[in-house]
Amino acid sequence: MAQPTPQEQEQATVSRQRYLTLGIPAPIRDRRLPLTPEAAAIIGEYGIEVRIQRGAGAFVNYPDERYAAAGARLTNRAEALDCDITVSVEAPSADDAAHLRRGATLLTLEPQVDNAAALKALLERRICAISMLQIQDAQTRHPFSDILGEIAGRAAVTMAVARLAEVDADTTAGKGILIGGIAGIVPCEVVVIGSGIAARAAASAALGLGATVRLFDDNTYGLRTAMDACGGRLICSAMQPHVLQGAITMADVIILTPTAMPYMISAASMSAAKHGVFVYDITQSDICPLATMSSVDLADTQSQHTLPHNAVCFRNLSAAVPRTTAMALSNALVSLLPDLVDTRGVNSIANLGSGIQRAVYTCMGHVTDADLARAMSRQYIDIALLGRLS
Repeated sequence: MAQPTPQEQEQATVSRQRYLTLGIPAPIRDRRLPLTPEAAAIIGEYGIEVRIQRGAGAFVNYPDERYAAAGARLTNRAEALDCDITVSVEAPSADDAAHLRRGATLLTLEPQVDNAAALKALLERRICAISMLQIQDAQTRHPFSDILGEIAGRAAVTMAVARLAEVDADTTAGKGILIGGIAGIVPCEVVVIGSGIAARAAASAALGLGATVRLFDDNTYGLRTAMDACGGRLICSAMQPHVLQGAITMADVIILTPTAMPYMISAASMSAAKHGVFVYDITQSDICPLATMSSVDLADTQSQHTLPHNAVCFRNLSAAVPRTTAMALSNALVSLLPDLVDTRGVNSIANLGSGIQRAVYTCMGHVTDADLARAMSRQYIDIALLGRLS
């Protein structure tokens, strides 16, 4: 009986054809970057070609070689912009907007553009522009905004600790003290306004270092959540004017975070504050709630961050730790991709979930963000209407 002869069989293989491109232009004015080399490798596994402008990782200490090793393609700025999806922490300039691929998707941190010319270019090229900070998940949480708030809250305390410990006889820098935690020595007082994720992160970090923390908000449920998150060690209060004024008078550090209702601390209130009090603004509002205080944007690469330690309000605290921020934004971006693309390419606006739709600020040649339309004197159209027409 003849012995069976083994026959060669074709081995099934899986080939992921790269059908989409994702571009990362280098930030010009911002220290933050939305993608790490590790995240670029993960995105490549989705079959998406990552194009990153040479030198984009300079502020986050990621050299070009790391991105190349992760499978990303190093390009010039024009090629990084000419992609199916472009991700940038900055609002696009008119020149950058003109280089975006027609009909492409643009992700930026906030729903804003540099000027009317930039907005005109986005509309003419029918760009679907999405604000990452406004994206919601299925539980109506804001993954990008929340993680940046958490980073900013902890960064505010870290910066305050370093500045309190500084000693310089020629300036008002610091006091040469620890924030707290030393037996027999009264700890510093930290005032946190708000009770959301940023406020809880700041309060937790300050308490962990031994500070006395007073947290204010008119949201009773938010106060209760903050107390539970911090093990009941917080001193919490509604924003009663006299109580808040007393806390500001005693504060060594003031940290301003978002609240349900906008607030403003008057010049009269701040006039009674300690000399050299350190103020950190995480509200993401256009102006600092301390209207009389000048501000320093830590994200701005042109700002002088080694200013004399006079009374200034520091903003964009996540930019003080840009590498941590890059990792956090990358995690959120990788999680977002399945909802943003399908097997054929970028999802149509009708197929995008409501949590992403509400974050779109230009689409199909129209402005779909009411505040942006008002600021730029443009006609506003509801994104839901465009979704039904697409």
